Amino acid sequence: SVQVLLEEPGISEEDRSLIAKAVDEIKRIELLIKSLLNFAKPPELQPMLTDLNDLLDKTITFSLKHPALSSSSATPIKVLKEFDSNLPETMIDPMQLQQVLLNLMFNAIEAMPGGGVLAIRTAYDDKLNSIQIAVADSGKGIDQPLFDQIFQPFFTTKRKGSGLGLAITRRLVEQHGGEIIVESKPGQGTVFNVSLKVKKEETELIS
Repeated sequence: SVQVLLEEPGISEEDRSLIAKAVDEIKRIELLIKSLLNFAKPPELQPMLTDLNDLLDKTITFSLKHPALSSSSATPIKVLKEFDSNLPETMIDPMQLQQVLLNLMFNAIEAMPGGGVLAIRTAYDDKLNSIQIAVADSGKGIDQPLFDQIFQPFFTTKRKGSGLGLAITRRLVEQHGGEIIVESKPGQGTVFNVSLKVKKEETELIS
């Protein structure tokens, strides 16, 4: 209804600006509610054999729509891909894992307001039969006292953040039987490492 009102030709520019702000805030509330629902009741996994390199490629393509990654950005961010060509397929829910990867990529982008490098790497550890995914940024890093809090629900350092992004990310990784850890030093960037056991059967996943 508010969006329809925004299209009315007789509205003054001042009122149109206020209505546009209302639309933006409603969209923000919608995203917050979705985050709360995802955290309170995570969706059931729909696993299928997936090529994680291919999924990452598609996720990067989607993330390129972010303004900081556009060629016209005043502070451009360079994307580096280092994919292990020997990565085996594994049973995951591609939609849920894509949410994990997008959360990590957008966090990395937001950590580099002055531009920088976003690096995404994959590797296969045959001894552990696990896939490693690293999402790294060249931003300002995370202060040590915050390490134990960044995965806690509702903890955020962002002015408009919900504090649920990384909490949901960890929960989704753990639903897949995986692990996520963070490495960071102030002024030296941050790396989020996701480790997933290679699974060929749906029954191997955590329900």
